[in-house]
Amino acid sequence: MLSRNFSGYRLREIEVGMSPHYAIQVGDLLGDGKRQIVWAHSSGKRLVALQSDGEKLWEASVSNEDKHGVTALLVADVDGDGESEVAVGEHPNGENNVLILNRKGEFKRRINLSIGKRDYANCAIDSFGLADINGDGFKELVVAVNGGHIYVLDKRGTVTLEISGLPDYFEHFVHNGDLDGDGKDEILVSAANVVGAESPSNHNLFFVLDHDGKVMLVRSLREIGPDCHVDYAVVDVFDEGGEPRLVTSTGGCMFDKEGRLLWHLRAVISHGQWVDTGKVSPEMSGKQILFSELWHYNHGMVLVNHDGEILWTYDDVTKGAYPTHAHLIDWDGSGELYAIFGEQPGREQKKWPLKIVAVNPEGEEVLRIPFQDWRVPEWQYNYENSATVDDVDGDGLEELVFPTCKGTLMIIGKGQ
Repeated sequence: MLSRNFSGYRLREIEVGMSPHYAIQVGDLLGDGKRQIVWAHSSGKRLVALQSDGEKLWEASVSNEDKHGVTALLVADVDGDGESEVAVGEHPNGENNVLILNRKGEFKRRINLSIGKRDYANCAIDSFGLADINGDGFKELVVAVNGGHIYVLDKRGTVTLEISGLPDYFEHFVHNGDLDGDGKDEILVSAANVVGAESPSNHNLFFVLDHDGKVMLVRSLREIGPDCHVDYAVVDVFDEGGEPRLVTSTGGCMFDKEGRLLWHLRAVISHGQWVDTGKVSPEMSGKQILFSELWHYNHGMVLVNHDGEILWTYDDVTKGAYPTHAHLIDWDGSGELYAIFGEQPGREQKKWPLKIVAVNPEGEEVLRIPFQDWRVPEWQYNYENSATVDDVDGDGLEELVFPTCKGTLMIIGKGQ
């Protein structure tokens, strides 16, 4: 592990030896007030759990042949015992399993689900979510399985709800939230019969499924934005009216619980990949929404208020590089949230001069951290850099957890 201290921020860089992709999670494995990092190899065959100082806690092998770095992974208490487990999609001998490991990386449970369809990455278990389906306060494990199936599992791993008949392939994550305000979460997901394509016989659809599995809302992607799927969707209460709203990264759209489009940013956002929400400043009304883009981006970040008014855009992205997942971060405990994001290498094989930046609520860049990164040719890399924000040190302030293509993990927080 490399350790460096700079004026204004702290940076730790941990050698991991694999590239970033979907399968990286931060969670409370040890119950010690800190957060640990679980990272799956792009093949899905190997799991590594790390402390935030780089100490390896454990390593586990998984029967997978992931071809694109999209292995489903989740760190959460899925059985109600008060301790976090690690859930990972597992595909031995044509099976589709949810493999549950305890916090020490030891086998706890294996849940076999109906045979689904393998996608372009050779995965049938697409993604995991957490949803309070029955309103009892516990968030059950939601599993999206290609082939058009969604399963909800209770604390014992028993299937309590099975939803079938959806289009074959989910893209790319299952999300959850209580859109209708009845105290029970809905399930939000994009699906199509062909991955990444639109044709007269293949309609890309976005679903809101009620707690009983019935379709509450369905929208064609043509009604949402210029993409074949919705990567991220958030349900939250954004203003003083108290009504939950749905926000999609694609198209930068806000919908009400009836599915009415309240506003959109289609003229501003080209490929809305990620979205985050929070109250950026005590002086601002309600919550704000941070969009970040990936392919064919117009802006690195876009911050809007709950009425869809653009507060600022961040456009200083290194030429040829790509943005990554931007987040709102409690950087210094001041009551304000900063927007933070980093860059990733473009397609050219070279050492890229890149940066991580933090932007204050007024849209001013207040921190710039230069670094170099490059793609390792023999490693699978899908450009889905799943950077995240959490209080990994347990000091009450959040840090950015940022994986690099060259095989390291940078953890960045406020300096002492």
